[in-house]
Amino acid sequence: KTLKNYSTEDKSKFAQVFKAFDKNSIDKIEVKRFMNLTKIERKNDKWVVIDTAASKEYLADEDNVDRLLNDLDSLTVLDLVSTNKESHFKMKVDTLQGAHITLFNGKNVVMDVVIGGMAGYGSTYIRPAKSDNVYEIKGMLMRYSSINDWRNKTIAKVMPEQMKSFDFDYPKKSYSIEKVDSGWQITDNKSDKKFMGDSMKVVNMLRMFGNFRASAFAKLPDDTSGIDFSKPTYHGKITTNDGKQISFSAYKMAKNDNNLIIKSDTDSVYYRTYKGMLARLAKSDLNSLKKTAMPPQSQKSSKPMIQGKPNVIRSKVKPVNR
Repeated sequence: KTLKNYSTEDKSKFAQVFKAFDKNSIDKIEVKRFMNLTKIERKNDKWVVIDTAASKEYLADEDNVDRLLNDLDSLTVLDLVSTNKESHFKMKVDTLQGAHITLFNGKNVVMDVVIGGMAGYGSTYIRPAKSDNVYEIKGMLMRYSSINDWRNKTIAKVMPEQMKSFDFDYPKKSYSIEKVDSGWQITDNKSDKKFMGDSMKVVNMLRMFGNFRASAFAKLPDDTSGIDFSKPTYHGKITTNDGKQISFSAYKMAKNDNNLIIKSDTDSVYYRTYKGMLARLAKSDLNSLKKTAMPPQSQKSSKPMIQGKPNVIRSKVKPVNR
């Protein structure tokens, strides 16, 4: 459809297909994909993922849950694209490929949909679970389905403006960054030398902790085999403005040079993360963070101003006879 036709089309009928709801009223989410069923429930104001097979509960990734509820509570339907069941497999809204998501308030079903594949740039296929109709929705809706997709993998969640200090130890080096009245002070813990850091460089480096998550859970015992946990490759500690401390350790894997085993010092869960994430913090030269002096301003011309206007050098040009 042309943009003109779409903008004047009556889309009020779509509002009855995917009705708005109060996301704070949702207390249970079920995600089905083929043979897998994941249950997420709100307990004591926290979202938990329930592993029914192992009879275990894990903290859920609150950001992922919030994002899902926000997306489903504000669906923008671009068009009804199919009413034919035979199109479901191609659009990935079938029971094999689609993520069947059901939202509950108590025992009442608030929303029941199947999220499919990409419909185009920035849009997704979706269908009501009890209908053959497939709609194109604005935005990229998540299709997470496994328990590990929904479990919390957060190592640290703190922005630079919330940090009082950051300490980092790595092979042969160690440094500290502390917020002081004049900016960020950096200390080389090996030489005890101190200098002021470039605020932009320091903040850009620390900003990765705004939402520092592991990429996956470690496969035990294979991933941790041969690791000496008394000697971390990297160790970081964040102290927030209110005195809270967040610390973590990372270790080289014996069989994988691109990944690290990482864990919070207050948690017994082992995660995997990409090496490059922490390698960015292992500065070979701390002077790269140093605040550089501003170049001196060029001296102004000592020649007097004429009638408040800057001096202009006028070349003598002979008139040309035409």
